[in-house]
Amino acid sequence: KNAFWHVNQSCLHAALCFDPLHYNDGRLFSNHLFVELKKILASIGHHAEKTVNTQNFNHFKSVMNIFFSDGNKLLDIAKQIIFTTQNVLTCQAHPMGFALLHCIASYLHYHMYILLDIHTETTLTA
Repeated sequence: KNAFWHVNQSCLHAALCFDPLHYNDGRLFSNHLFVELKKILASIGHHAEKTVNTQNFNHFKSVMNIFFSDGNKLLDIAKQIIFTTQNVLTCQAHPMGFALLHCIASYLHYHMYILLDIHTETTLTA
């Protein structure tokens, strides 16, 4: 037996489960990609004030001064930030910012695939 089985109020199986909301949105995007994007936008004098008019999204007037840990809102920002910055961070105007937008787009693709459920022949026939 492992020593962790004896720790009160703990579940070793839950500790091994992957939590995309807190790991991806609350850490990977907010602590790395979003911070770098804010730095790049601030360095060129833009403030990402534009909003995307879509349903089922949180809407923000400005994202440059947002500091919180709500993973769902950060995911909404990640989804909207591509559309609001693509005309500012072009390949010619800011190559690093353009590369960062590609990283954010890849992050969103990765996030989409992580949330897919596994379907086997048994679950498909049920």
